[in-house]
Parts: sequence; structure tokens; C-alpha cells
Amino acid sequence: MQRIKARVSIRAFTIDGRKNLVARPKSEDKKQALLEAATAAFAQSGIAASTALIARNAGVAEGTLFRYFATKDDLLNALYLHLKQDLCQTMLAN
Repeated sequence: MQRIKARVSIRAFTIDGRKNLVARPKSEDKKQALLEAATAAFAQSGIAASTALIARNAGVAEGTLFRYFATKDDLLNALYLHLKQDLCQTMLAN
């Protein structure tokens, strides 16, 4: 008997025809890497730093960046809060 190798592609669709994909849970490590890359990029290039550069420096695809932060403004706001929290923790520790 001869074995046949075949690739099987399973796609799930909803009633309205859209793909029903299950999103992976977000990784705190990836979010942290994105925030660190954004800090460096904005420090070097200012607000003109591209999301493509930030994603590349974080080691992720640009689409991944937008899974964590819907817009560049959302990334900037999250970065501001992250840096503010770090500063507060540093001040309270001393």
C-alpha cells in the first residue's frame, strides 16, 4: 500500500462569509520590545520615526505593532504612560 502525502487546509468561515480566525494572545515581551524600540526611534528621529522601523527594531512585523497599538498615536500615548510609570517608580524607590 502506498502512502499519499497531502496538505490539508482548513478554513473556517462565519455565516456572512468572513474568515473566523482565532487571534493569538498578545505577548507582554513583544509589547515591551515595541515600547523599547519606539523609545529609541523617537529619541533619534522624533515623531517622524516610522512604525516600520520601530517594528523592525523590535523584531516583529509592522502588522504586529498594529495588533498592540491601533495607531501611531496609540503607541505614543502608551509610550508616554510607560515612561511616566518608570519615572514614578524610580522616584519612589529613592
